[in-house]
Amino acid sequence: RDESFTRFAASASPGLMRMAWLLTGSDDTARELVQATLVKAYVHWPRIRSESALAYCRRILVNERTDRLRRLRREVPIADSELVRDLAADGERVSGLV
Repeated sequence: RDESFTRFAASASPGLMRMAWLLTGSDDTARELVQATLVKAYVHWPRIRSESALAYCRRILVNERTDRLRRLRREVPIADSELVRDLAADGERVSGLV
């Protein structure tokens, strides 16, 4: 299992890296995406057919990118939040009373 996956990863990585870079526009993010893809593929390697391994990894890569974009959309920067500014203002009023 390890040998066949290692050979596959070595041959597929450059193509996956190009695809990841096209999806992200960043070398570092593309590397992280490819690494996450290969980790997930390794876990499922016994079930992956050799003739469809590259397509399977491309699908993992696209899904991983989509998941990361969804997570980023849900994150709200705290410093820009009106709620934080309101709480800070309330805290200043409360600390003045104590």
